[in-house]
Amino acid sequence: MPAPVYNLTLHHLTSDASAAGLQHADQEVSGVSVEKLRVLLEALGKAGAKLAADDLAAPEIRIKTPREQLRVRPGNGGRLRLVTWDTKVGGMNFTPDEVLARLDGPSAETAATAVAAARRGSVSPIPASSGGLPRWVKIAALAVVIVGLNATTVWFLLKPAPTLLPEYKLMSENDGRKLLLAAAGEYETGGREGDRRLIIQPDGSLILSTYGTKRKIIEETTLRSRAARANGKPALLTSDPYLLEVQDTNTVILYGNAYRRRQT
Repeated sequence: MPAPVYNLTLHHLTSDASAAGLQHADQEVSGVSVEKLRVLLEALGKAGAKLAADDLAAPEIRIKTPREQLRVRPGNGGRLRLVTWDTKVGGMNFTPDEVLARLDGPSAETAATAVAAARRGSVSPIPASSGGLPRWVKIAALAVVIVGLNATTVWFLLKPAPTLLPEYKLMSENDGRKLLLAAAGEYETGGREGDRRLIIQPDGSLILSTYGTKRKIIEETTLRSRAARANGKPALLTSDPYLLEVQDTNTVILYGNAYRRRQT
């Protein structure tokens, strides 16, 4: 089986993830091997540890797998925080090896284990011979192990795709129209190079842009959205899929970043 490769987005990071800051625009990196990804994750942890508490940068590595997009952010003490909804948000820190092991599919986990073992210079131990056991017992035990491994592989392949979304409920057409009309407008994380702009249109279209110097648009993405409610609060379910939180008439949260309504 070929070694897995991943497509990444480096957000607020240099190309080697060694430094973080709002001045760094998003970078798309394709065909990244497990070993290269591990190096980037280690660099992300170190870069995050250097950020001042009042720094507005939100560095993260977005990892695209066949099933979903994971977001890895700096955690505490140089470790990493994996942004999924099956972990305690903000409360669980992982090593790069642990993040790699959580990537989609058994091949990624196997490759991550192999990478970690190679870096430590270790070799998997070979169990000692059982000596006096009858040959038929050994064959039966081996068959059980093979069946178990095959069953595990099939489960990984057929299990439902994981999701980053919390529980939500779509709004009625009338309520959704009211929310979109109230939220419609232009928002931004700031006006400096590397900041992001978000335009919410009354029909639910979202335009995401990245600023260069003097608010020049250097990257733009269009998404669709539908009005929803999550944890009792209004939100927009994007076509990523992801939930954009509508905090109030002037503030929305998307991908962990706060966007403020731009006053013109």
